[in-house]
Order: sequence, then C-alpha cells, then structure tokens
Amino acid sequence: MTLKKLELCCMETKVKKTSILLIVSTLVVVGSGALLGLILGRKFFAQDLSNWNVEVDEKDDELYEKFIKLNNSKVNSAKYLSEFRPYQLVKIGLMNFDKASNAQITTTGTVNASIANQTINSKYIKTNNSYFSESLSSGLMKIGWRFYQTDDEIKVYKSSKLKNTESAEWISEVKETYNSDTFKETWGKSMKIPFIYTLNYLTIDKESSKIENENIIVNLSLKPDLSTINYGKQMKKTSDLSDVPTFSLVNLKLTLSSNLTILKNDIYEEYGVPYGFTVQTKGTITENYTYLENISIPSLSEDVEYK
Repeated sequence: MTLKKLELCCMETKVKKTSILLIVSTLVVVGSGALLGLILGRKFFAQDLSNWNVEVDEKDDELYEKFIKLNNSKVNSAKYLSEFRPYQLVKIGLMNFDKASNAQITTTGTVNASIANQTINSKYIKTNNSYFSESLSSGLMKIGWRFYQTDDEIKVYKSSKLKNTESAEWISEVKETYNSDTFKETWGKSMKIPFIYTLNYLTIDKESSKIENENIIVNLSLKPDLSTINYGKQMKKTSDLSDVPTFSLVNLKLTLSSNLTILKNDIYEEYGVPYGFTVQTKGTITENYTYLENISIPSLSEDVEYK
C-alpha cells in the first residue's frame, strides 16, 4: 500500500461515522478536485449568476410578451420550436407556472451513493398567493422539512420523526423565520418559483427540443458549476456542510404541453459530497406538475397526499 493510500485509509476510518451522517443528510436535498477554470468561474461570477434566475433575467418580459402574441394567434407547437431556443421554452413554462393561481409539484426519486441510498418524496403547493413545501427523505437517515409562506413571511419546521416515506411528525415550534430575500439567500430558492437551477444562456451546455405525442420535449444539459449555485446553498444549509457539493453532471428532460405549461421534469444529476474525501453521488428525480381549480395547504398536523 502506498503512503498516499495509507493516509486516505486512515482518514476514512477517522471520519467514517460523521461522514455517513453528513453525506446522507446531503442526499435529502436533492441532488474531487475541480478544474481551475470552474473554481475561478465560481469565484468571479457567482455573485451575479446566483441572483440571475428565471424571475430576474432582464429579457424575460420581452420573451413572455413574444409568447403571448404567438399564443393569441393560436400557433402550433412547431412554431414555438422555431421561435424559441429550448431553454427559453422552459423559462416560458416556468413563467406560466408562476402565473397559475393553484398548482402543485409532486416529486419522487432516489439518491444513490456508495455508502447509502435515500428515497425522496416532496410536495410543493401554491394557492392564492400562499406557498407550501414539504421534503421527506428515507433511508439510512430519516428527515423532513416543511416551509410555509404567507405574504412575505416564511416559517420553517423540522420533523421529529418520519412515520413512513410519505408522512412525518413535526416539531410544533418554528425552527426559523425569514422574509423572501433572506430565505433565498440562506436556502438558495424562492417559494414562488421552486426551480432550483440557474437557467439562462450562460448556464446551457447542450439543448434540444422536439414534438412528441402532441407535447414538447426539452432536453437540457446544464453547466454543472454555474447552474447549481443556488442548489449548492440549499445543500450546504440542509446538511451543515463546510462547503457546497461539486456537481459534475446536470441533465433535465422536461415535458411541456402544446401551450407551454410544464407537465413533468425528469432530472439526473451527479455530484461529489465534500467531507475529508469526496463521495460521488447520483440522483434520479421526477417532478410532476399539476394545475388545479382548488387546492388547500395542509396544516402542520395534517399529512400530505402523495397519491
């Protein structure tokens, strides 16, 4: 055994127990040596890109206005594909979601690492300018979070235990309270637009779109370092890590209706969890979007319906 391998072996033994807890905790949110260019990119561009998401791109108003004009003209799906880049179709879909009064996103998935596998279930609900999010993770570690927003106040609750993969018991005391700005700065996301990736022309690696069964399919391969700045904040906060995970792959396959409402998002991502040494992790997640006439936000004592 070489000296380097011996050192790594010793280090792994010393931090094994703590590493498992931290790494598995990181798996809840879904989700070594990076190239110098990526490190410099994070250092010099993170401040601008971290706040340049779908809701603040200076050209979004023009993009949506163009969509409205085409939509009012009752164009077919092929026209949208010729007028917009694939990632722009997704941005329009997210803006349509933002304008919906009542909607929900049901998320299921698995996150696999060499030391543990986790099952993910989460639910997002928006209704009449109130917002709710629940995230449950079951496996070697069981943990849950709930977020409630009314007006500009966001309350965060943590589970006392998970009853099963789809329900939990909750600590009644509020763990943390934020306004919209401080919540996004701390957790990396907005309750109004729960799309965690930074999406603009700088963060696109590869993209394509096609018509399939009357829907529009958009495939996006995102630049891992630039597209996951907000995502990294969320992982770091949830897992109490010293640094953000390093993403190496982010692939999204989105299904949109013929009038550009998002129906489904299939996600595959790979990232390394940093703690002494890097554990490579793979996540496979599906988000289903539903638009409803009426929907209610569950109280803290009520379970979410995942069926």
